[in-house]
Amino acid sequence: MMGVNVAVLLGPIEFDEKIIKRQLRRDLLDDWFPDPRRFEDMLDIDHVEAVLADNFQRNEGVFRPAKRTLFNIPKSNFTLRYGLEISLAERALYQALAARLVPLYDPLIPWNVFSHRAAENADGRYLFRRAIPAWQDFTGVVRDGLTGAQVLLSTDLTNYFENIDLEKLRGTLIELLPELATDAAEKAMIRNHIATLFECLKSWCYSERAGLPQNRDASSFLANIYMLPVDRAMIAQGYRYFRYMDDIKIACDNEHHARKALKALSLELRHRGLSVNSGKTHIVSVERPDEIARCLDAGETELQQIDSIWQTRSLRPISRSFPLLSDLSQRLLRGGEVGSRAFRYCIRRLEALASCPEFEVPEAYFAPITPLVIDALSTSPASTDELVRYLRAVPTKDDDLDRVVQLLQDGGRNYYNWQNYRLWALLVQKKFNRPALVAYAMTVVRDQPDCATRCGATLYAGAFGNKDDRIAIAQGFGALESFMGQRAALLAIQELHFKPHIRDHVRPSLRNDLKNVYKALNRQGIYVAPPLPVSITRILDTERDYD
Repeated sequence: MMGVNVAVLLGPIEFDEKIIKRQLRRDLLDDWFPDPRRFEDMLDIDHVEAVLADNFQRNEGVFRPAKRTLFNIPKSNFTLRYGLEISLAERALYQALAARLVPLYDPLIPWNVFSHRAAENADGRYLFRRAIPAWQDFTGVVRDGLTGAQVLLSTDLTNYFENIDLEKLRGTLIELLPELATDAAEKAMIRNHIATLFECLKSWCYSERAGLPQNRDASSFLANIYMLPVDRAMIAQGYRYFRYMDDIKIACDNEHHARKALKALSLELRHRGLSVNSGKTHIVSVERPDEIARCLDAGETELQQIDSIWQTRSLRPISRSFPLLSDLSQRLLRGGEVGSRAFRYCIRRLEALASCPEFEVPEAYFAPITPLVIDALSTSPASTDELVRYLRAVPTKDDDLDRVVQLLQDGGRNYYNWQNYRLWALLVQKKFNRPALVAYAMTVVRDQPDCATRCGATLYAGAFGNKDDRIAIAQGFGALESFMGQRAALLAIQELHFKPHIRDHVRPSLRNDLKNVYKALNRQGIYVAPPLPVSITRILDTERDYD
């Protein structure tokens, strides 16, 4: 199936399953709730196609999406953002519907917008161009735009994705149809894609009216379209306006010009139900270069030096950046700058050093960094995904993972389901098997509702528990309704025989979008996928440090 291009047909909807799966695999790499097996067991067979076709058939030629599951994700200031999880098949459909629109609508977006622009690749491997060059272009053009200007207006938007109004977004896509560089027949097909997309978004979004799923390539493209009227209006008024996602910069003649620009921007945003974040709005004189650099989040001097070395893609020069990378990482950790783009950049490079066999970095290199990373799990929970990436890749000692377990079991310090899921999965990935922890995981499975904490504990108990533990997980399957909850349980009980446990306790409650998954697992006992092979080329081609 994966070796040839196959057109998936759903009435008026058509997409190439090979291209969509390739793009989806990349989008899945940075999921807030990454699947332990990266869905390889489902993507390597025709599961996605079968589920979509079955849904279409059962509903008389109309696709009926399931309701998304809402999770809370901590933000850097200890507030919360939402995470919306849907099934793998519906993720593929969302990707396919948006990907069909990207090449036609992207040319309408002004050059001044740098985030999530269409990739210039013929094979469809990537939907967007790489994030770091896009961010560097953004900051570089803003600097150029300051030539002759006196001040920089720097701002971003409050709750960007949450406030995107679906009806306004749909109306914008329809209004832009006459501008698309294609014929009437294709425009009719695009209308069908848009109609299907927005029927699905009613179930996939935060509400039926607003709130795109975050951390999704498809949503990032749609958010660009939503902002297009604002982009065009500001440029038409003559402002030197530049945008990267919700980060907006305007080069202005003087402070009064900047205030006028802020007023104009606020009024345009109001038409879209959006507003600027007053706490992150600054008018900065070009005579204060340090503040300009902070507004542009240009990163430390060392980071720029490290990046230029890594761009050589040569092992010998890269090896000379190791001390710089270690010092910068430790300084950011000690300074509490764990949520910065610079830190995300460092984490990806440290992960590469630990994972690339070409480097042969000794364990001692990571020794001063690892304790600081574990400390940051408690002080900076919003960066758990990045911190776990590091811990999974680098060598760790039992004492290190014992500290992770202490945090996991300490309800006074750890109260985020998202973080719990990532920590349970880390312990499985590190093969950290402790009978007492299995017993604790089973109490979570028995006592917790269908939530991310229970998903993580279920996976751990399935990987390291005994047959009785797995039977207990199967017997509790009926209490699970979410795709993620049932998926974790299926992975945990994969070594049980179909009769009687799966037949009696699982099959009656199994979601349609998870049918045949247990059979595909084939009692292999694989609970987590092995790390992906890492090379310098792959790191630089797939990085998303600046999204």
